[in-house]
Amino acid sequence: MIYVPYVYNADSLYQFIDLAYSGKEYYDVFTAVGTYAYYLHVFDPAALDSLPSVSLEDADMMLLSAAWQGYAPAFTVIYYLNDCGLWHHSLPTNKPTIFPLAPRKDDPDYIPMTKKELDL
Repeated sequence: MIYVPYVYNADSLYQFIDLAYSGKEYYDVFTAVGTYAYYLHVFDPAALDSLPSVSLEDADMMLLSAAWQGYAPAFTVIYYLNDCGLWHHSLPTNKPTIFPLAPRKDDPDYIPMTKKELDL
C-alpha cells in the first residue's frame, strides 16, 4: 500500500491531505493519508522535518471512517497496525463491502504482519 513516490513527495502529500479535509468522503484518500501518517511518524520520523503529515489521532479517525464505510484496504491497514501493537482503538466490527476480496483478519489465509527493528 505504501507507494514511495507519494510518501516522499511533499506536493503529493499536501494534495492528499487537502482532499482528506475537503469535507467529502474519499475512503481511498482517508486510507492513504492515514497509512502515510503512520509510515512517517513510526517508520521514518526523520522525514517529518520536510514532509507534511496529519497527526496519528487524525490518521486513526480517517482509517476508522473508511473502515466503517466498508473500505477493505482500511481494514488491512488497521489490522496491520494492530498486529504491530500500534492500534489503540477497537477493531471495526462491520465487514468490508468495498473491495471485499482484500485480506481480512478473519480469513483463514490471513498472515499477521509484524514490525521488525532494523539493525543499522
